[in-house]
Amino acid sequence: MTRTFGVFAAGALLAVLCEGAAFAQATVEAGMATAGAATATAPVARGIGSSMSGIAGSLNKAVSAAGASNGAPAAASSTAPASKTTRSKATLAKTTAATPPAPAAPPKVYEDPLNIKAGLSYDDLISRFGPPSMEFSSGNDSRTLTYAVKAGAIQVECQGGKVASVAKPNS
Repeated sequence: MTRTFGVFAAGALLAVLCEGAAFAQATVEAGMATAGAATATAPVARGIGSSMSGIAGSLNKAVSAAGASNGAPAAASSTAPASKTTRSKATLAKTTAATPPAPAAPPKVYEDPLNIKAGLSYDDLISRFGPPSMEFSSGNDSRTLTYAVKAGAIQVECQGGKVASVAKPNS
């Protein structure tokens, strides 16, 4: 009994005596981890300022160009001489008036993936139903395509360039 008490007392004494050392080691390791994180992100943070400056300059040019094309006077840039700014706006207005912007093509409308049937070729599948949300292929000319729909996901298995099976969600 006294031997068990002695072992327990020695363990408790050791824990009390090493508490300061354990705390010091934890503090040093936390500081080293923080320093490592700070030095790793410094190069990334340096580029943010130049990126923001570039974005602001591009936005200023776009706003000035839009004002010139609408016939509204745009504010002259404080960094460029007035004659150069006026000349570039006049050139821009002539170019914009001579070549109207091309109309944007309407987005392609695809068929509902719930209408996919077995036997359809892979090329027809993509052209009619659009690109899948996810596609996996294996070396033996086998593909698994996933189309996302409101009811869930449609799994399409293609073998040899044709749709072999279609697993539709339970609705």
